[in-house]
Amino acid sequence: MKTLKIAYWASTCLFCGVFLMTGTLYILHTQTMVTKFHEIGFPLYILNLIGPLKIAGAITLLIPSTPPRLKEWAYAGFVFDLVGAAWCHFAVQGFSEGIKLLIPITVVAVSYLSYHRLNDPPKVRHADADELLTA
Repeated sequence: MKTLKIAYWASTCLFCGVFLMTGTLYILHTQTMVTKFHEIGFPLYILNLIGPLKIAGAITLLIPSTPPRLKEWAYAGFVFDLVGAAWCHFAVQGFSEGIKLLIPITVVAVSYLSYHRLNDPPKVRHADADELLTA
């Protein structure tokens, strides 16, 4: 259980840190982000939408008392963002740029799966249930 908690918090803090940073860079319209969005062909006003959402999603996942349904939405948003970004990079810049997004997708997957392993109630096997009924 301790290893699972370490995996959860390490992966969650890692990608939330990245999303807090990139979300802030989006809001500030830094030259790096503006250049990347021009290369892909996106309008710059998208930075004003995605930036705050990245920050809100990261904060949602970092606060332990956040309701589970809200965490699910945050995870979904991160996956949509990353899959969409990978697709855009593949389409515009080629395989070598798009494949780089498999790393953050993997980190989000580790966080999501470990979150559920830690928080979902254990499943009762049928044999255990039968023993309880006959006891």
